Amino acid sequence: MNKNRYISKRTARRNYGRNQNIAAYKLSNKLGNLSQTLLIGLMLAVLCMVYLSQTTKVTSYDYQLNKLNNQINQLAVKKADLEIEKARLTSIARISDSKVAVNLADQTEAVYINE
Repeated sequence: MNKNRYISKRTARRNYGRNQNIAAYKLSNKLGNLSQTLLIGLMLAVLCMVYLSQTTKVTSYDYQLNKLNNQINQLAVKKADLEIEKARLTSIARISDSKVAVNLADQTEAVYINE
């Protein structure tokens, strides 16, 4: 028993124009209600899995970004502390009180060397 049904030439002529097929087959195989429901459920499950995988990727990137921002903030604080230490170590009062500066002689006159 053939499940494909043949449509007559007269019916085909009404449906087709010039230089087109005149025989048409109508398939009688259809999905049942249960099959359609299962396919729709499967497609929804796949879409949910894709959505969940994308959101977990975003969340993991967010945690990595927060970790890097914390490191940047810690390094900025350390840089500020080092700048303060540099200013303290290079201050004029500290330099003038150092042992090397105390032993230096005052310059009385300038000496120029000519070639």
